[in-house]
Amino acid sequence: MMLGIKQPSMLCNSCMSKPPSQRKIAAQLGVSASTVSRALHQDPRVAPETSRRILEALKTQGYQLDPVVSAGLSRVRRGSFYRETLAWCTDQPRAEKEWLKPLFDSAEEFGTRGGYQIEYFNFEKPTKRELKRLASIWQARGIRGVILGPFNNAYEELPFPWEPFAWVVLGHTWVNHSIHVVGRDFLLDIRNGIDWLRAQGCQRPGFILNRTGNPFLRTPLIQSAFSQYHGVSDALPQPFFEVKKDRPEAFSNWLQINQPDSLVLSSPEGLFDSSIASRFRKLPTVQLSVSSPAPQPNVLLFDPPYNSAGPTAVNILHRLITNREFGLPAYQQSVLLTSNLNQTIQG
Repeated sequence: MMLGIKQPSMLCNSCMSKPPSQRKIAAQLGVSASTVSRALHQDPRVAPETSRRILEALKTQGYQLDPVVSAGLSRVRRGSFYRETLAWCTDQPRAEKEWLKPLFDSAEEFGTRGGYQIEYFNFEKPTKRELKRLASIWQARGIRGVILGPFNNAYEELPFPWEPFAWVVLGHTWVNHSIHVVGRDFLLDIRNGIDWLRAQGCQRPGFILNRTGNPFLRTPLIQSAFSQYHGVSDALPQPFFEVKKDRPEAFSNWLQINQPDSLVLSSPEGLFDSSIASRFRKLPTVQLSVSSPAPQPNVLLFDPPYNSAGPTAVNILHRLITNREFGLPAYQQSVLLTSNLNQTIQG
């Protein structure tokens, strides 16, 4: 008898007799044993008429499906059965992050296949009291895994109570050893962008950090600028420049002094519409920004790896939670994903 089938205490013919096996009933009806089992559990793959015949035969023989098991299997077939809930926490409501929809959707789709449901949370200020309150909610709901980010602001640390949960943070790294990271490989993206510039005949790129862009791009841009011009005699005097809103003339002076033949730009926001835009609008440009204006001539754009980052974060949490169940020690993992080249427009 299969799991989830209750044998009634009294049978219609004799209290001492047992229902025949499902295999025997299947033989009597001219169907397979698996078809009998599927019909018993209301599997939609069984034709309605076949299902009706099987259920009538099973009822006559005294079989009864456990309603708890039936409800659970029905939820599994509908894809709505969740063995675990994960929390996703950012510093802004999900509805205000429309450009991150592919990230959230891909994580939800992957999580559903593995039996994980995702609930979204956000904080306005990262105070110890507020973050402790969120953690209390997660513990009360039996949540054991948390995804953090992406954040609008750069945080050196967040005062969460870390120990009760498994953590994965998107696009950021902290000293805390218990936090696992899924991020974008900016260094490799920049390297691919430089290769594209070289194919355009450019040898003297300038590396520009726009303060309105991703704050985590600062270090990769500085490292790339140093690597590009290390030991090069014809290097730019100042290969890296940080744009500030209140000093637009400084960027104009930097262009005049350095005379780059191309740019690696963190974000175009506020630059293409400024009075100094004409100074570099015609230069071949690698644009690393996630949100960008209408493409300009000679601009290389990137597709951030959203469709991979979400499932990767869920998969890491799954393994962390499973390892805890088996008593395995925690380990730190960082996964860096490269972006896809999105668009190349020749002027």
